[in-house]
Amino acid sequence: MARDSPRRLRGRFAGSGLVLLALAASLAGAEVVVRAAGLVPPAKRLSVDGRDASYVRSSNPALAYELRPNLTGEHGTLVTNSLGCRDVERSRTKPPGVRRVLLLGDSVVEGDGIPDRDDTISRQWERRFPDDGVEVLNFGVSGFCTRSAVEFLSVRGVDLNPDDAVLLFVENDFHCFSRRDLELGAHRPELVN
Repeated sequence: MARDSPRRLRGRFAGSGLVLLALAASLAGAEVVVRAAGLVPPAKRLSVDGRDASYVRSSNPALAYELRPNLTGEHGTLVTNSLGCRDVERSRTKPPGVRRVLLLGDSVVEGDGIPDRDDTISRQWERRFPDDGVEVLNFGVSGFCTRSAVEFLSVRGVDLNPDDAVLLFVENDFHCFSRRDLELGAHRPELVN
């Protein structure tokens, strides 16, 4: 088997390098075009100030904010129950014979951008078990990372006596406590970071 000469290897590496450089330049150019054309949706701003805000500052510094309980949808499509969840009204006490599932997560679980709460993932999942006595409670809050969701479960969910807790994980959930959260004036304790 013949070996490639050093000159031939350099040529292959140079060719591969040019392909990678062209790919990187193409991706960067596409990013510039998409942003300049306004094809990227604007980031959702969470407001915790004012009577009409959908979110409230949390007394728990590890959470920073939570959905406002009893939102009626007067100032938007977001409707919450007395537990502060985007869900139908639920009893704090688990009904006898019911399997209670808490679905935890961020805006995907909350149903950000979905006008009707009956179309959220938790309500769809619950409809799949119409005769099995299953409640799927929506514990999604926009902007929450996995750490926030677990904290929310421990301070709010455990008291509801769930049989199961399911975390819907999205790849951006690794990024805890975004700059947006800091803009709200919330600070996490050192042990939580």
